[in-house]
Amino acid sequence: KIDLDKAASRGVLQDWEGKWISGYNRCLGKCLVFYAELWRILDGLNIMLSRNFENVLIQIDSMEAKRLLMIVSCHPRIVH
Repeated sequence: KIDLDKAASRGVLQDWEGKWISGYNRCLGKCLVFYAELWRILDGLNIMLSRNFENVLIQIDSMEAKRLLMIVSCHPRIVH
Protein backbone atom coordinates (compact mmCIF):
# COMPACT_ATOMS: atom_id res chain seq x y z
CA LYS A 1 0.00 0.00 0.00
CA ILE A 2 1.27 3.48 -0.85
CA ASP A 3 1.01 5.96 2.04
CA LEU A 4 -0.12 9.27 0.56
CA ASP A 5 -0.53 11.01 3.92
CA LYS A 6 3.14 11.88 4.35
CA ALA A 7 4.66 15.21 3.46
CA ALA A 8 8.14 15.92 2.20
CA SER A 9 10.22 19.04 1.98
CA ARG A 10 12.64 19.49 -0.90
CA GLY A 11 14.49 22.28 -2.60
CA VAL A 12 17.27 23.26 -4.95
CA LEU A 13 20.10 25.74 -4.48
CA GLN A 14 21.30 27.58 -7.57
CA ASP A 15 23.92 30.22 -8.21
CA TRP A 16 23.16 33.65 -9.67
CA GLU A 17 23.23 32.18 -13.20
CA GLY A 18 20.71 29.48 -12.30
CA LYS A 19 23.31 26.69 -12.23
CA TRP A 20 22.64 23.83 -9.81
CA ILE A 21 24.65 23.92 -6.56
CA SER A 22 22.84 21.42 -4.36
CA GLY A 23 19.54 19.71 -3.77
CA TYR A 24 17.99 18.58 -0.52
CA ASN A 25 14.95 16.76 0.82
CA ARG A 26 13.43 15.70 4.11
CA CYS A 27 10.60 13.29 4.90
CA LEU A 28 8.28 15.08 7.33
CA GLY A 29 5.58 12.52 7.99
CA LYS A 30 2.12 13.97 8.51
CA CYS A 31 2.07 17.76 8.52
CA LEU A 32 0.36 20.74 6.95
CA VAL A 33 1.63 22.11 3.64
CA PHE A 34 2.43 25.38 5.43
CA TYR A 35 4.85 23.60 7.77
CA ALA A 36 6.43 21.69 4.88
CA GLU A 37 7.12 25.02 3.17
CA LEU A 38 8.73 26.41 6.33
CA TRP A 39 10.91 23.28 6.64
CA ARG A 40 11.98 23.73 3.01
CA ILE A 41 13.06 27.30 3.73
CA LEU A 42 14.84 26.37 6.96
CA ASP A 43 16.73 23.47 5.39
CA GLY A 44 17.83 25.66 2.47
CA LEU A 45 18.97 28.44 4.79
CA ASN A 46 20.93 25.98 6.94
CA ILE A 47 22.78 24.68 3.88
CA MET A 48 23.52 28.22 2.72
CA LEU A 49 24.80 29.21 6.16
CA SER A 50 27.04 26.13 6.35
CA ARG A 51 28.56 27.12 2.99
CA ASN A 52 28.99 30.77 4.04
CA PHE A 53 26.70 32.21 1.38
CA GLU A 54 26.18 35.90 2.07
CA ASN A 55 23.44 36.99 -0.34
CA VAL A 56 20.47 34.76 -1.05
CA LEU A 57 17.13 34.96 -2.82
CA ILE A 58 14.35 32.75 -1.49
CA GLN A 59 11.54 31.85 -3.88
CA ILE A 60 8.44 30.40 -2.27
CA ASP A 61 4.94 29.53 -3.47
CA SER A 62 3.13 29.89 -0.16
CA MET A 63 1.76 33.39 0.48
CA GLU A 64 1.12 32.38 4.09
CA ALA A 65 4.79 31.45 4.59
CA LYS A 66 5.86 34.64 2.80
CA ARG A 67 3.72 36.77 5.13
CA LEU A 68 5.21 35.06 8.18
CA LEU A 69 8.75 35.64 6.92
CA MET A 70 8.01 39.31 6.19
CA ILE A 71 6.71 39.78 9.75
CA VAL A 72 9.67 38.16 11.50
CA SER A 73 12.42 39.42 9.20
CA CYS A 74 14.29 42.20 10.94
CA HIS A 75 17.87 41.44 9.89
CA PRO A 76 19.41 44.34 7.90
CA ARG A 77 20.67 41.97 5.17
CA ILE A 78 17.20 40.69 4.34
CA VAL A 79 15.72 42.18 1.18
CA HIS A 80 11.98 42.02 0.56
